[in-house]
Amino acid sequence: MLNSHATQQCCVSYSGLLEFEPILFFGTINLESRHQRTLALIFTHPVPGSIQWSEVLALLRVLGAEITEREGSRVAIFLFGEIKIMHRPHPSNTVDKGAVASLRKWFEANDLST
Repeated sequence: MLNSHATQQCCVSYSGLLEFEPILFFGTINLESRHQRTLALIFTHPVPGSIQWSEVLALLRVLGAEITEREGSRVAIFLFGEIKIMHRPHPSNTVDKGAVASLRKWFEANDLST
């Protein structure tokens, strides 16, 4: 479900099939400033190495992702009608640059941008 408590509108376009939606959703998603900041960091060049895992999970949940823990440090993310497997960072909570680049590519492939 998309966040109905958003306080500021961001020009983020999204088109994709959400598991719980019977039809495709095309439009603008309202994001709080912290989610806007995380999304902007993901699309920053060069790839930043300072994005926190909890910030990424919060953004994904606002976008409608279903997130489930898998074996070890693997996390399954269902979004855009796809399942993406990522590794939860450890021992630190900072997402590595390769994972950030992978998220950016996934978002771009599904027409999500800043």
